Amino acid sequence: MSESSFIPPEVDDLNEQMSAFEFVSRLAADEMKAVYLVKQKSLERCAAIKLYSPELSRSQEFRESFAATAKVTAKLMHPNLIGVYDSGIEQNMIYLVSEFVAGKPLWNSTKGEPVHLKHLQTLVEGICVGMCHAHKHGVFHGALSLKNILLDETHMPKIGGFSQASGDTSKLDPSALRFRAPEMAEEGARPTAQADIYSIGVILREMAVGQTEGVDALDRVKHIGPALKRLVQKATSDDPSKRHRELVEFHEELLDAFDPKAGRRSVVSIRKKRAAELTSPSTLQSASPRSGLASGPRASCLGAKGAAVDGMDRPNAAPRAAVMLLKPPSSAKLWIHLVVIVVLLLAIKVAWGAYQQKKARNEAEDKANVSTHEVRVIPRSARPTGQQSTPEYPHTREANDFPNDSDPRPGTQAALSKKDAAKELARLRSALSRGSRSELPPGTLEMDNRYFYHVNVPMTWDDAFWYAQMHGGHLAIPGSRATSEWMREKLVENDGMPFWLGAAKSGRHSWTLADGRSWRPRDPSVMLGEFLAVGTAGELKSLQGDLKREFVIEWSKDGRNPGSLESLLKTTKDSLATATPIYPPGTRAFGVRNYLYVPHSATWKQAVLAARAAGGNLVVIGGIAEKFNIEKLTEDADAPEGIWLGGFHLAGRGWRWTTGEPWISSDWPQGKEAKIKDSALLMRPGGGWDERSRDGMASGYVIEWSSDHKIAH
Repeated sequence: MSESSFIPPEVDDLNEQMSAFEFVSRLAADEMKAVYLVKQKSLERCAAIKLYSPELSRSQEFRESFAATAKVTAKLMHPNLIGVYDSGIEQNMIYLVSEFVAGKPLWNSTKGEPVHLKHLQTLVEGICVGMCHAHKHGVFHGALSLKNILLDETHMPKIGGFSQASGDTSKLDPSALRFRAPEMAEEGARPTAQADIYSIGVILREMAVGQTEGVDALDRVKHIGPALKRLVQKATSDDPSKRHRELVEFHEELLDAFDPKAGRRSVVSIRKKRAAELTSPSTLQSASPRSGLASGPRASCLGAKGAAVDGMDRPNAAPRAAVMLLKPPSSAKLWIHLVVIVVLLLAIKVAWGAYQQKKARNEAEDKANVSTHEVRVIPRSARPTGQQSTPEYPHTREANDFPNDSDPRPGTQAALSKKDAAKELARLRSALSRGSRSELPPGTLEMDNRYFYHVNVPMTWDDAFWYAQMHGGHLAIPGSRATSEWMREKLVENDGMPFWLGAAKSGRHSWTLADGRSWRPRDPSVMLGEFLAVGTAGELKSLQGDLKREFVIEWSKDGRNPGSLESLLKTTKDSLATATPIYPPGTRAFGVRNYLYVPHSATWKQAVLAARAAGGNLVVIGGIAEKFNIEKLTEDADAPEGIWLGGFHLAGRGWRWTTGEPWISSDWPQGKEAKIKDSALLMRPGGGWDERSRDGMASGYVIEWSSDHKIAH
């Protein structure tokens, strides 16, 4: 291996050298290190292994710093920190085993675009809370940047890379160096609280502004208040002594800058609690002269709404509060306190009684509705085996062009009772799927040659998407704000619950409408979620797809359905040769591959043909990582007859994938004899494989599109 450059080892070589792990794939690499996805055999869990180059591993300074950092970070357990499992040295390379986060760095998520203020607050507070926990245990980062903060699948920030503060900074990514405090460039510099505060300040500024240069960039952003600007200016001062003394101080000011009233209430509440703790002699005796920190109970860093989260206390503020508490209250004040308590108890009693009465009324109404109206959601397994063909839909308009949406108007049909929504749709399903619009369910409204119907049966986004298709339509397309407000006012009761619309993530970054057109949300904050909904005021918002919400179905007046499965898959096939393929809404991306679970009953041959007609193939399981992803994709599927995979048995030649790729599977060995003639493989929801005749039926199948044409494991 060259002394000047690091050539990351191949996965097969590492499997021979480090037998305790099953190396799956290489996730990333640079001149100093490489990161791999592995399965830890002893505990049967996924993990990430970071291997450092032999050159860096031979550095005595790095070895000592790494060992000390790994030892203390392994003791940290916090939702906003990437957990460290183990460390060691193999083939002259130091390695670190840590939690595997199935997400991407903030660097990739923001892409130089400004982050909406609401999401900005959530992200920065998550970073602060995680780092407060680390600082509490004497662990400082020194190299925080948008590249070593990952977002998990719930968009929670998780911090890693604590060992990056050590080593030769001249070889680090220049784009990450600007997040480092100036003093960290000095030889022998050690991470400090002030260095981390500087990094968080730069991260906050860049996410708010959406650009990478200019210390005065916040001055050009109108929605950033003066308090937040002063906070960033102080945190990013070149002089460490002019920054906040500790991260908890920065965090308190951050809360106050985003929400002055809530921030101050939270800070006062925490300080009072800390003051009470300090009245205990044991607590007062536990103070340590080091950095003014106490080794006993500590005050907490504040969460987004003032909730207590592990962190540190401000040095000087607590002792002053303790002295104040030692002064006994006067008799007059004591009586006032007692009167206030009595009044509050009476108010609580009255409110509780009103709540119980309202609850009883609601339960009685619900019981009456259930007894007189049977609402049944058709399960996925009962969906039709094929989709009615529809005329080709001309994709001539841009996704954000919606003529006449500024003046929505209700149609001629009155908004009648919708208690029997599912029953009415079931009765009309056959006609609606054929494109007939001669009869629509009561309560349907018309606007701009389109019909809209509110389904008041809560479902997940995926279930609502396929339910609308099954009835010859698609989820309503997001138009102007006026359209959303019209739906909220005329169709959906304003009960404070969001309802689903027809737009979702498709692949890693893109959004697709339910009628197959690409879509870019105007509000950057919407892009952080995965599925589109309308909020209580008619605003667009993104939610997690596993939530159950009501929804609105849209039908074209002329009977065409651009949201049919055939139409969506044709759009995908036609776009695969372009730089930005348009995948059906709800398509999930894992690495370079994209997957769509189709809950349509089909034979194996029908599933293969449908996947090929879409320019893809029936899914091929090429390793543990892909198996894990497909199991997660289908774990909640209602598929009692199983889900088709792309594996089939060829008499005399064993098991094969439809793509011709080599067979890699521990669930179903290649040499295993088929018990059924002309059999193919299917998977149970969430895992477990079985075989069935290719002419048999399964509840659904998974289509795979990938930019690689061979297995990369």
